[in-house]
Amino acid sequence: MKSAYGVLLALAISSVMAACGGGGDGSSAGSASGTTATGSSTGAGTTGTGIATATGSTSSGTADPGTTGTGGTPSSTPPSTPAPVINSVTAPAEGTRLAGTTVLTIQGENIRNAELLPATGFAPQLGRFAAAADGRSATLSFDSTAVPNGPLTLRISAWNQPAGTAGASETVAMPARTWTFANDPPPAGNDAGRTARCQQMGFASTAPGAGDPVVCITATRTSTPVAQCTAFGTGYGSPEDLLEVLRSGARISKLYCQPGANNGVLNPGCSCLS
Repeated sequence: MKSAYGVLLALAISSVMAACGGGGDGSSAGSASGTTATGSSTGAGTTGTGIATATGSTSSGTADPGTTGTGGTPSSTPPSTPAPVINSVTAPAEGTRLAGTTVLTIQGENIRNAELLPATGFAPQLGRFAAAADGRSATLSFDSTAVPNGPLTLRISAWNQPAGTAGASETVAMPARTWTFANDPPPAGNDAGRTARCQQMGFASTAPGAGDPVVCITATRTSTPVAQCTAFGTGYGSPEDLLEVLRSGARISKLYCQPGANNGVLNPGCSCLS
């Protein structure tokens, strides 16, 4: 009886082990699947590839690329900062005549960048302020000889992020004021100042950095044959007073282009204008 019972017990144990896989090679296999997220965000978001990008600009109209993360980990982005709050502005009053260097200062909170700009738009930039590390002030020593003599309307704008940072918020620290630049002797001005003066007078200007100074474009040159032209001129005006100049910025006499053509050949510096 004991022998039969022992055989039955051994058979039972063997059956249980086979059901549990105990007689296999000891290996196991499995799989795990997850979900992915797709989407985009302007400023500083994530994409479906796990790469975060940030693009944008403050004033200049040009956007600096942001940082890029890899390996499925988004890159860090600047923390959200409230827009600048301006408590005071130190700047010449409306209608002031400027000469030499003028110190411009703004005070408040969250000031990370500030620029001196035309009344509208973000170009040309007439100056960038030095912002304090605590974001409570910014100062610009503005050399007024950068602008040819004459009236110019400017504003001061501040941002809550450094220049070129995505998603920066603008606060107009000083609404547009018109100052009259009156340096003696009259300065030529730099490219930004000359461009701003042309804009002030309602004219486009030549591109800076072309080897010649910026001048105002006062007329459109045409391809009309010289014999059919009814008026002659250079098509360029001085950013100071719009008097006719050559492309080099050199002033010319009003009689320089009279007569405009000699035997069908245009006099130097003259062009057919629309």
